[in-house]
Amino acid sequence: MIRRSLISLFLLLPFSLCAEIEWNGSVTAGAKYNSNVEYLYLIDRLSENDLPRKDSFFATLSGDVSLSFGDDYQGRMSYSLFSESGLDNPELSRFDQYLGGTFSHIFDEKLLLDCSVIFHHVAERWPIPRQLYLDLFGWVTVMYDHNDHFSSYGIVRAGYYHDIDPFKDGRLDYFRGPSTGLEGGWYIYPAADSSYLKTGGGVDLNWLRDEEYDIYADRRGDVLGVSNKQLRIAVLLEGAIVKEAFTVSAALRYTYQYWLSIDTFRYLDWEKRRIEHTFYIQPEFEYRFLEHYAVRASASIMRKLSNIGEDRNDYTDYSILQFTGAASFSYSF
Repeated sequence: MIRRSLISLFLLLPFSLCAEIEWNGSVTAGAKYNSNVEYLYLIDRLSENDLPRKDSFFATLSGDVSLSFGDDYQGRMSYSLFSESGLDNPELSRFDQYLGGTFSHIFDEKLLLDCSVIFHHVAERWPIPRQLYLDLFGWVTVMYDHNDHFSSYGIVRAGYYHDIDPFKDGRLDYFRGPSTGLEGGWYIYPAADSSYLKTGGGVDLNWLRDEEYDIYADRRGDVLGVSNKQLRIAVLLEGAIVKEAFTVSAALRYTYQYWLSIDTFRYLDWEKRRIEHTFYIQPEFEYRFLEHYAVRASASIMRKLSNIGEDRNDYTDYSILQFTGAASFSYSF
C-alpha cells in the first residue's frame, strides 16, 4: 500500500519532461454484503424517521490509471474512482474519487524514501449524488531493509477534512478540521518471494468540529452536545503468502479511541466521555490468471464496544457487530 500511494503533480513535472513515461491501470467489478452499515450522520441515530436498513447489498465498480516517470528517482501520477452502489438501498451508495501521486527513491539499495500526497472527494446516494466532503492528505514514509528477511518502517502523515453542504442542512458541518498521525513497525520476509508478515502500531489525532442537537428540546427541554475531537491508538498484525498465481492474506487490528471532550446535555445532569474499543479481522484470497485477470474474495468481522450505550440514559448506542463479504473480478493493463 505504501509503495502504491499517490502524490501532487508539481513534484513530478520535472521528471515528466525528461523521463520515459509508462502507464498502467485496472478495472474491477464485484459485489458486497454488509450486515451492519454504520450511520454517517448522528442525526440518523437520533431520528425515528427514514432510518436506513442496517444490512444491505452493494455492487462495486472501481478503476484507476497511473503514469510513472523515471528510473533512479521514481514518480507517479494517478487517478482512481470507486463506486459502491446500494442495490436494495440506493441512499447508501458511495462514490470516491482520488487524484494524486508519489515520489520515491531507494538509497544504497536499503533505504526507501516515499513522499505522497492525495486529494480525495466523496459523494453518496443514487441517482443524484449528494456531495459529502473533500480531504487532502500527505505522507512521508521511510523503510529500511536491515537484511533479506527484516525491514523496519515509519510513517508521518497529516491532512485536512472539509465538508460540502450543497443543501444547507448542516448534517455534515462537524466534518471539518485537521488530522495527523504517526505509524511504525516491522516487515518480516520468511522466504525469498514476496510473502511477508507485518506488525506495527500508530497514533492519530483528529480535530473535527463539535456538534449540537436540539431535537430533545420538546421532550427534555435540553440540547445535546457531542464531541468529535479524538485520539486513536491502533496496533496491527498483517500477513500474506504470495505465489505466482495466488495470494492469501489476513489482517488483524485493534483500535482504542478516546474522545478529548465530554458529551453533555446542556441542562440535565448527564455527561460522559466517549471511549471505544474496536477489534477487526479480515481474510482475503486472490487468484491471478491469463496474465491480466484476477478474482478476489474477502470477508471481515468488526466488533466495536462503546461506553455510549451502556446506560439507558445515553443518547444512543455506538456498539456494533459487523460482518462483510465481497467478491470481485479485475482486469489490469
